[in-house]
Amino acid sequence: SVFISESIFKCFDEDNDGVLNLQEFGNGMSHLYIGSFEDTLKLIFKIYDNNRDGYIHKEDVRLLLSYLPLREDHSKTEYKYQMESQL
Repeated sequence: SVFISESIFKCFDEDNDGVLNLQEFGNGMSHLYIGSFEDTLKLIFKIYDNNRDGYIHKEDVRLLLSYLPLREDHSKTEYKYQMESQL
């Protein structure tokens, strides 16, 4: 999803200049894929903390989950249940 990609990009963009340099990209990928549990946890927290206030609010989780793809084998009833459960 584009939203999730943008969230990850913002987490990698350490100096908030709207572009990633090689160092930021390398640091982000390292934290995400081979970092310690603490590094990965911090990165995932930042992905969910959309407004960067240091807290994950119910709306932050709902927003991110609304962009996750649904499995293709869901019936319309299951889709409705999944969307309603995010409210």
